[in-house]
Amino acid sequence: RLPEPPIIEQLRRIFGGGSSIGTPTAFGAQGGDVFVGGTYQQRTRFSDIDDGAVAFGFGLGDARRLAALETTATSFSTFRQGFFENGGISFKLHRTFPGDVAVAFGVENAINWGETDAGKSVYGVATKVFRLRQDQTAPLSRVTASVGLGGGRFRSESAIIRGDEDPNIFGSVGLQVAQPVSLIGEWTGQNLNIGASITPFPGVPLVITPAAADITGNSGDGTRFILGV
Repeated sequence: RLPEPPIIEQLRRIFGGGSSIGTPTAFGAQGGDVFVGGTYQQRTRFSDIDDGAVAFGFGLGDARRLAALETTATSFSTFRQGFFENGGISFKLHRTFPGDVAVAFGVENAINWGETDAGKSVYGVATKVFRLRQDQTAPLSRVTASVGLGGGRFRSESAIIRGDEDPNIFGSVGLQVAQPVSLIGEWTGQNLNIGASITPFPGVPLVITPAAADITGNSGDGTRFILGV
């Protein structure tokens, strides 16, 4: 049998869902890629008020040949204060290596405007895909793990209160249970989140990520429902 063209594997990865909920991974958009997303949370910390955000982004360069740059513009507090009244622009420089390994360095909210509490967060992260089975369509065929080090929002709540600027560890693990569904667990540096990544339509790059944030009540007043699309 002739091997499948490389583009087939690339499309499968694009449509393969996510492996994190609210933390970065080292894979990202490159030249020719554009995306749009929205997030919703049932309530913000220490309140009964819901909120959401909208993001647009694109990639430049080739992550396999040299490096690629992902740029994302986000509208914060969109439900409460209007579209792009508050926002930020983030950058992620990433490189993919043979063996399904990638590394990235990024700055979240490098540029901010409006009234927002989303400060700048600098980070580095590495991601590895473990192929448990050769057939990607088989159940339990892939595990994607990421580990990173970052400042800003990745610091613990106690470190933020103390004004401690030392970086903190974050990470995520995604298990592809079946081709359209992955289960995700992540540590943000403050919270333990669990959720799922669902790609409901084969061949369509639509990813839905329902999750429960801060399930241990580590830095808030209880578990909160969040949703990403």
